[in-house]
Amino acid sequence: IFLKVFKERVVHRRPLLSSLPTVSILINPSHLDHVCTTWGHYHMKTFDGHFYQLPSTCNHVMAMQCNALEENFNIQMQRKVVDDIPTIDKIIMKIDGTVVEINRDGQSIEIDEKYKNQVCGLCGNFDGVSSDFVVDGKKSVCVCVCTTFCEGFLNSVAFADCLDVVNVTSFSHICMSDMCNAVNDSNEILCQTMSEYSRQCIHGGGQPQQWRNPDFCNVECPSNLVYLDCSSACPDSCTTPQASLTCDNHCHDACGCPAGTVYDDITDTGCIAQDQCACKHNNQVYQPGETYTVNCRTCECQSGQWSCVEENCPGSCSIGGGAHVNTFDEKAYTFHGDCTYVMTQTSNSLFTVLVELHKCSLTDSSTCLKSVTLYFNLFLYYSVWLTFDPSFSLYSNNNLYHSGLCGNFNDIMSDDFKVSSGLTEGTAAAFVNTLKTLATCPDITTRFEHPCSQGINKGTSYASYWCNKMGDPYGMFAPCHPVISPTGYIENCMYDTCSCDLSEDCMCAAISSYAYECSAAGIALDGKYTNCPEVTQVYSYNMTTCMRTCRSLSQTDYSCMVNHPTVDGCGCDVGMYLNDAGVCVSKGSCPCYDKDTIIAPGETYNKDTVCLAPMVYFNCSGVPPGTTGIECQKSCSTMDMNCISTGCMSGCKCPDGQVLDSHGNCINPSDCPCSHNGQLYYPGETLTVDCNTCQCSDRRFTCTSKVCDAACGIYGDGHYITFDDKRFNFNGECGYTLVQDYCNSDPANGTFRIITENVPCGTAGTTCSKTIKIFLREFLVVKGTTEVLPSQIRKMGTYLVANIQEGLVLMWDQKTSLFVKISPIFQGKICGLCGNFDGNSKNDFKTRNQETVTDVLEFGNSWKVSSTCPDAELINDPCSSNPYRAACVLSCISGGPWSIL
Repeated sequence: IFLKVFKERVVHRRPLLSSLPTVSILINPSHLDHVCTTWGHYHMKTFDGHFYQLPSTCNHVMAMQCNALEENFNIQMQRKVVDDIPTIDKIIMKIDGTVVEINRDGQSIEIDEKYKNQVCGLCGNFDGVSSDFVVDGKKSVCVCVCTTFCEGFLNSVAFADCLDVVNVTSFSHICMSDMCNAVNDSNEILCQTMSEYSRQCIHGGGQPQQWRNPDFCNVECPSNLVYLDCSSACPDSCTTPQASLTCDNHCHDACGCPAGTVYDDITDTGCIAQDQCACKHNNQVYQPGETYTVNCRTCECQSGQWSCVEENCPGSCSIGGGAHVNTFDEKAYTFHGDCTYVMTQTSNSLFTVLVELHKCSLTDSSTCLKSVTLYFNLFLYYSVWLTFDPSFSLYSNNNLYHSGLCGNFNDIMSDDFKVSSGLTEGTAAAFVNTLKTLATCPDITTRFEHPCSQGINKGTSYASYWCNKMGDPYGMFAPCHPVISPTGYIENCMYDTCSCDLSEDCMCAAISSYAYECSAAGIALDGKYTNCPEVTQVYSYNMTTCMRTCRSLSQTDYSCMVNHPTVDGCGCDVGMYLNDAGVCVSKGSCPCYDKDTIIAPGETYNKDTVCLAPMVYFNCSGVPPGTTGIECQKSCSTMDMNCISTGCMSGCKCPDGQVLDSHGNCINPSDCPCSHNGQLYYPGETLTVDCNTCQCSDRRFTCTSKVCDAACGIYGDGHYITFDDKRFNFNGECGYTLVQDYCNSDPANGTFRIITENVPCGTAGTTCSKTIKIFLREFLVVKGTTEVLPSQIRKMGTYLVANIQEGLVLMWDQKTSLFVKISPIFQGKICGLCGNFDGNSKNDFKTRNQETVTDVLEFGNSWKVSSTCPDAELINDPCSSNPYRAACVLSCISGGPWSIL
């Protein structure tokens, strides 16, 4: 277990909680015994503090790991003489965990404590004894008249804070030696030594004041930057205005911005006041006060951050490929149904939309949309509109409570699986099974298999080639990427293309779905795909729908009763008929239909009028028009559903006043159980959901109303789950703000920050969290440096648990999994990669400058703690290059102990 606690220098101090640790070290502690330096006229200071000169231009090993099975680092250096002044000419480094800093006038190496007694080279053996590796030889005596000058300069007011942390005597001797050995002007070589003296002071925890002047050791900086001996190693900028507040590296001499300003890294014009910072949107720069409007949202640039106002715009819900649902609140899920389901309905029954899905292939992973039914109030005064082809989409502009496959339309994605019982189901299968309108339909089960992982075949390569064109950053869909992420559409396209018998048709429909959504968002696309031939259909300028389907041969074709004009388009040729799979076949290949029962060619079908008690036979003969039969038999799960009846069906049904239960028995409605995640709970039974207790009564749960904690997690190679349950993958090699409550430009308005530092952990560009830093007011807890274990950190099983402050707990498995648990007191007050914890996962991709984006890279890169880190880039899906592993994993998680989930 490796943890270290540092005390940070801050301007705004607050009372600390009583549980905070007593072990503390300054954020800029003395680490002179970890630093080796060389500078100026061949001067050296070892890790253990010994000063000496080595006038040589040979290549030397500065420091290397000795007596180890594997050499983690080897750092070499060679000097040359330029105009009688020795300068560093070449540095060769093999590094793993060692910091090397190259200055304009020297080199310093900072090493970790774990290498004690394992080092050799010019920097010494790092054993804590300053001169045990040096054999004294002849000493040269330098008669110099500069003693007063050197001692006076080193003991001046500017270095008053250095006298107790630096060996002034050694630097005084070095100063005199430099002046004695100076061939011409001694200022340049003296400047190098004084610069090193200043750096050593900072390494020792001191703070030298301004000692440079225009005539001595002056450094010119570009633009309006100024040279500072203690400039932050994490400078503030327009994109990272609080970087210095999360910096645990010691300061160093460099050009930096004056106090009260930040570096303009958007236009690279130097240092400016933060309120003068511009903003960026879609790679376009907006000056303060400028605005843009997109997708019912208007944003204004203010002090480098976006201030956005959301307008009340219509919501959309769609079903694509007969299986992929996108709800009003943008939750995406896939299921393969074989029934009629409630797509959406309002609480006041203003309108209801039902969709009928059925299998359209030999595989279970291929389902098609068969029909859509719309029930609406004749006096409907809200706008509702439907679109078909390439996917079925529903648009609504009312803010009433909705229910159905499309979710509840309340801007909260995480509760879209809420059902009539009052609870939120955990899986799509459990949710969808509550929305069947027919009791006779079978329940669906959760599927883990992906059609593309069933083997390495030509279909997978074909799907990957065409579907990934939607994500091509230089392709025809690139203008749409900042507005609508192609990730989900690519996944659906791969799924449909691999599972579909007519892969070209399904691929074309999937790509067309994305093109349609881009067009609906106002994005103009250039180009057109023409690789979607209709194999069995023909193109005609006089196409009609009348008597062109197999179903029309057995049942009344109502399209023939309406005088529709002929249109140009694709359909079945004369003498051919469209079957339920969308294929044109001959009359002899068509099945027969008895209501919703399909009888394959050559099969027989008997209607039995004998029923097992208490079921009774209902005969549709002679009943009044509009009477419904067994097709509208109610069950415990369909009591609240509207029924689609294409005609009365005779058969066995429960007696009046009774309904079917899940076992096919007739029971009284009051005896119906509640259902949650596929489990049944009978009246009076209870269960625990999160921190609440729920009891079943009259098919619904009554729950306590406690507000529960939320959790954010990182696991594996860059997988994230936000507090509002948004899931995404992000791989970046930098330090990132995981969560903080410093969510405005005033650093005094926050209490904590949690930073994760990611490093590569695979061969495919993936990264893992290696170091966790927790900034709590004036304390910083760092994982991975020493064996100090503060009192509020404890072991719990395989996890290390840190009670950071009230309502904030961190759990780490000491590997790659990290979870942050947070209480409701922080709702809507936090930001970072974990989202904003406002219950609405639609806006979890809010960047550091307060702009809500759709691109995960733009979102993740905005939370870098240092603007100098490279931006993360898209990596290839490792399952694409190793499909056999994907099949193995899916097989594992769909069986064994996971099969009950």
